[in-house]
Amino acid sequence: LGGVDILELLENLIELGLQPSTPSFSIVLKALARSRAFDAALDFLEGAWHRFGEPARRPRLFLQLGQACIKSLQEGTAIRVYQAFLRLRASEGEEADGWVAQQMIRTCLGQGSVSTASAISHEAQSAGASLPSWVAKALQDEAEQQHRDAPEAPGSCCG
Repeated sequence: LGGVDILELLENLIELGLQPSTPSFSIVLKALARSRAFDAALDFLEGAWHRFGEPARRPRLFLQLGQACIKSLQEGTAIRVYQAFLRLRASEGEEADGWVAQQMIRTCLGQGSVSTASAISHEAQSAGASLPSWVAKALQDEAEQQHRDAPEAPGSCCG
């Protein structure tokens, strides 16, 4: 099934009486991610936030989509997922959430996506979320490791 088919199926189920819940949203996100319909998944999640309220506002749904994006090398979309989460929470007068950022950063580092981890860390800190000290240390360690592993430029050694 493609992204449009998945969302049409959900709408049909709602018309038949399905009361959407966090688990049903999670299933939809998983199906959209498997179809590689990441933009549609983000649009769905943002719309569900407003349309369905609390069941669609669980941090774990944004984390699920963000991690799926990271693992599928859709880093730009992963960052947009976290930005959307921050924006939606702020629109409700809620504080920035550091837990989602921490988990997404952990996934990024496990995938070797240091620049994406850094971007998510920056977004979290800019929004006022507090991150534990391990985040800054892990990002610094990864950056130093990448610097050590980088090949020397030709002519940079005195041979």
